[in-house]
Amino acid sequence: MRPYPASAYITTPTAPPASSLPSTSSAASAASSSSSSSSASSSSSGDERSAHVAGTVLATASYDGSIKIWDTLQQRCLMDLRTPTPPLHVLYGLSWAPGDIDENRVLACSSEGHIFIWDAHKGQLVSELHHHSKASFRVAWNKQDVNLIASSSSDGYAVVFKPSGQIVHKYGHPAAVYGVDWSPFDKHLLCTGCHDGAVRVFDVSSASAKPRHTLLGHSARVFNTVWSPLLPHTLASGSDDHTVRVFDIQTGESIELKGHTSNVRALVWR
Repeated sequence: MRPYPASAYITTPTAPPASSLPSTSSAASAASSSSSSSSASSSSSGDERSAHVAGTVLATASYDGSIKIWDTLQQRCLMDLRTPTPPLHVLYGLSWAPGDIDENRVLACSSEGHIFIWDAHKGQLVSELHHHSKASFRVAWNKQDVNLIASSSSDGYAVVFKPSGQIVHKYGHPAAVYGVDWSPFDKHLLCTGCHDGAVRVFDVSSASAKPRHTLLGHSARVFNTVWSPLLPHTLASGSDDHTVRVFDIQTGESIELKGHTSNVRALVWR
């Protein structure tokens, strides 16, 4: 039976500061004007997608094997991307390419261990990569280096590869890997969450396949790991032991946050 994790991930491109965005009424007016002028041509759908107001486009992935690109301002679906079938690919993770380099490409991972790269502007599947032998739960496009992508899998590997599919590193773990996240401060640092309860930090600039840091403290599997957007050496992890830990990777020390009564899946820093 295909494994089904308790959560999926939704990722949006980073939005500019609120002060740089138009007001809701002016944004709606601009979007409406763009839509009206685009509808004059039957080949205008790509123009509509490229004319969206910054920060209003959302990508979502589903157990039905589809990725939908939404204009949240106009509350409509811009594109419906379907993974090749059979088999049915339950989609667990999404990640946009860095917006300042290529805002049109979106990455997805599936229950069959496949990685899909889509051109969301053209509605075309660019690549289907087979880097895992079991379900892949999370993908992350490096926001500082468009040529680095990471994926996790229940096959026990976190794979770092290029958009072309070329594998750069394949990091073995003693059990299933769930979370992967790139440091926003150092493009070479990748953290992972593993079924063995450990958080690991890898340096992809090193030839070594061993982690630079192994962070311990959880008593059950770690499902998600997230770097702090403000503190360079800090990351958080959520676990099936019902706790959250905030680690200092330099010292290996952590603080424990208790209060949940079941598995912790999602974490997001403010």
